[in-house]
Amino acid sequence: MSSWQSLASPAPNVSTVQVETCVVEAATVDPVPFAEAPTAEPCPPVEMPIAEPILDSEDRIIPAVEEKPTEEDYKYMSYDTLSTLEGDTDFEAYAAVLQGNPSKTLLKKFHSFLTTGNFHERDFVAYGEVRRFIVIKYGYLFVYEDVAARSPIYAVSLQEYTIQLEDPKSPSPHSYTISPSDDNMPQKDLQTLLLYSDPKRVAFQITFVNTEGEELVPKFMAAVEAIHESSISSTNSCIHKNKM
Repeated sequence: MSSWQSLASPAPNVSTVQVETCVVEAATVDPVPFAEAPTAEPCPPVEMPIAEPILDSEDRIIPAVEEKPTEEDYKYMSYDTLSTLEGDTDFEAYAAVLQGNPSKTLLKKFHSFLTTGNFHERDFVAYGEVRRFIVIKYGYLFVYEDVAARSPIYAVSLQEYTIQLEDPKSPSPHSYTISPSDDNMPQKDLQTLLLYSDPKRVAFQITFVNTEGEELVPKFMAAVEAIHESSISSTNSCIHKNKM
């Protein structure tokens, strides 16, 4: 057998497969119709009342008062607010103000006696340390740290106190000496008024600097006396009404 006779038979012819092409048409999407946004009708304008609130020292609003304020209102009332209320102030000025008697312990009195031979050695305070702005209105004494303070240190009814001009040569044992001179006596340009809640208790001490032409002490005393007279007149009026 020849070598070529041992070879395998050639592969049969294979016909080409024809694949039919499938055409897919793209889907068409109708656009969403445009929707107009609803228009809101504007609210009718509302007129707001214009008011200037009164604030206390803690920024709390104090309701406006049409009538004369109460004692509770006075605790939070600045000088600016007080001056806008009906009626003028009866008095206003700067002065040194102290409340209450000097504290005198037994040991302090004994030390005073050993050093001066007097149980009532004077206590001294510098004028600038206790300088305050004071106002009298509606029968009350308002004591402020200064004219710009948001509220008074205290506000007290002057009807409850009697007033006395202190003798600088014989001062009360229950008062302070304000800014003493070299001889420990009050300076000549200072005058002190004492307000008593009872005959033996100094409730307030008010010391003025005598400025020529101002006459602060007579003006303050006149304002306090007018308050007392008004109180007496009001009391008498009530008595007469009760009798009728």
